[in-house]
Order: sequence, then C-alpha cells, then structure tokens
Amino acid sequence: MKKLSGLILLGFVVYLGALALNLPAEIAYGLARDFVPPSIRLFDLHGNILSGKGQAVLNDTVPVRELQWEFKPAALLLGSVSYALRARLDGGRLSADVGVDPLLRVTISDVSGDVPLESMQASLPQGPLLYGRLEPAVEVVTIKEGVVSRAKGRVVARTVTYRGSGTLPLGDYVAGVDADGSPVAIGIADSGGVLRLNGQLVLAGDRSYQFEGVAEAREPSPPLVDLLAQIGTPDAEGQYLIRFGGQVR
Repeated sequence: MKKLSGLILLGFVVYLGALALNLPAEIAYGLARDFVPPSIRLFDLHGNILSGKGQAVLNDTVPVRELQWEFKPAALLLGSVSYALRARLDGGRLSADVGVDPLLRVTISDVSGDVPLESMQASLPQGPLLYGRLEPAVEVVTIKEGVVSRAKGRVVARTVTYRGSGTLPLGDYVAGVDADGSPVAIGIADSGGVLRLNGQLVLAGDRSYQFEGVAEAREPSPPLVDLLAQIGTPDAEGQYLIRFGGQVR
C-alpha cells in the first residue's frame, strides 16, 4: 500500500512538472511580470517556458522585432536557471545567455551582436545625435538589485558620426572592463579618428555612477571645435574635461 501511495505521489509530481514545463509563454509571463524589469515589455508570445519566441520593447522606445529563447537544462547542475536568448532589432541583432541563481543574481554571458548606435538614443527629445555600429563582445556581467558586481568584456563603437546641424565623422571607440567586485571601472578610449577620448566610468555599490575623462581634437575643424565647445573651456593643452554622474534607478 505504501509503495502504491509513493507511486501515485511520484506520478502526481511528474504530472505537475509536465504542466509547468508546457505552460504557455503568455501565461508564464503574466505570472512572472512582477519579476521582469519595468524597462522590458513582452508581447505576442508563442511557445512555452522551455522555448518560444515573441516581441519586446526596451525602455519604451527600442523595439525588438523578434525575441527567441531556449532553456538550458545543463545550468540546473550549477543551481541556476538559464536561457539562451536571440534578438533581432531594427538593423541589428543580439545574442546572450541569461541566468538567475538562488541568490537572485542575474548573470549575462556570451553577449555578441551588431546594433545601430542610434537605436540606443531613441528616447532623447531631440532624437539620435550619434550614429554608428555597436559590437559587444562581453564574457560575463553579474547584477543583483541593479548593482553590477562582476564584469568582463568590451564593446566597440565603430564609425561613430555626430549629426547635429551637419555630419561629423568622429572615429572608433572601445569600452573595456575586467572587474570582480564593486566598484566596477569601465575604461573608454578612442582607437583613431578626429576626436581623441580617454576616460573611465565607475559603477559603485550604491548604484551610483561617475564618469571622468578628457577629449581633444586630433584633427581640428570648425564643426569639431564647435562640438567640443559645448563641453566647456579647454585647458592649456587643448583638452576638455568631461565629468558627470548620477544614480541608477
């Protein structure tokens, strides 16, 4: 009798597990909506929690035309729930693995893609000002409650062009990081072009950020001088100090 009861209980657990794994994506999203960052909205979902596709909007401005996800069962051996994500944006693509561990730390790894720089500025009142291509090659980023505690990789911004009253090619730029623990320092530098730029963005454990850097004209021209004049007054060596900060909400 005990053996029969055990088999019935096991069968019931297996049945509940099968129901959960085949839960439609639309229903699963509704149940997990409180855990999804408000900057991400999903819709037109198809499939289930193991695999499927849909669309999304990031920060109310950046449309993701197609989002695909695939559950990675091997991650369960390490105590985390992980998915392989593939996204198609207007004129670009992104792919990454995203996982959550029991401590609710979110780990984003193996990030790659090719994204229009202007798509990241859709929320600006005046519209995009910088154009080019972003090419991420990020090994890992770990985040908990909005605080980055680990990061390794780089993002290349190619053929960056400023479009204000005219078109001004600036050059290529690289942001790189290799940090394990807070604060996280991201180095930013140019790799050629008319605008020389060097600086560092520091992400602190209190969710604040601070950028300090210098910019100068490698090949001065009236449009570039006018652009740099918006920063302030140059020092004796012709360098412009850039400094800003804030709080991640």
